[in-house]
Order: sequence, then structure tokens, then C-alpha cells
Amino acid sequence: MPDSSRAGHLPGLAGPPGGPVERRATGRAATAAVMLVLTPLHGLALLAALLAMESWDGSGRGVPFRACTADSVSCSGPNLPMIAGGILVVLSCVAVAVHAGMRTGRLPPRWRHRGFLACIAAPAAALGDTVAALLLW
Repeated sequence: MPDSSRAGHLPGLAGPPGGPVERRATGRAATAAVMLVLTPLHGLALLAALLAMESWDGSGRGVPFRACTADSVSCSGPNLPMIAGGILVVLSCVAVAVHAGMRTGRLPPRWRHRGFLACIAAPAAALGDTVAALLLW
């Protein structure tokens, strides 16, 4: 009598280990781990984008990141390509982490799984960036 728990599998071949709950948990853990590993990359990109949003005094007087004042000779406004580049790097890090979570958890390619893993990646990125900023402070 064939084993009903192995219906649909070829004889002698084991099915995928773990059920849907374990696979989802593995995917979530992989997503968070990849985001924490990528913390230096998306942290620096976020910092570069934030610094590019300000306007700076480009006259060379004072400190390198001197804000524009009334007596400034030349001001440089927000650097839009740098802002876009920083945002693209952060979004690319999220995409890599979500892809790693989908592959590790062997999740079906559905948008709800991708969206949920992206929601896992955002707090992991915020936690990694906060810890890195506190350690560098």
C-alpha cells in the first residue's frame, strides 16, 4: 500500500524539507540577515541621499558642509542625481534581500510574499542603520 503522505513524489526521492510555515520563517530570516549584511551599503547610500538634499556653500570658505547663509557667494542646491542614486541603491538592497528570502524559503512567486518580505526588510534595514550610527557616534 503506498504511503499517502508521499503522494505525488517519485519513489525513493524525498520531498522538500519543512512545511509552509517553516519555509516562510526561513525566508523571513534570510531576508532580515541579508539586509543586516548589506547595512554598510544601504546606510552609506541613505546618508549620501540625505546629504545631497541640502544646499551647501560652495565658496570654499569655512567647513566643507557649510550651509548657505545670506553672505554666501555661491550655493549649490540639492543634487538630484545623487538623491536618485541613493534611493536606487537602497531599493536594490531591498530587492536583493527579498529575492534571497524567496529563494531560501522556496516561496511561490506571488506579490504578497514579496510584499511581506519587503516589510521584513525595512525594519531590519532601520535596525542595522541605527546600530551602525550608534556605534560610529
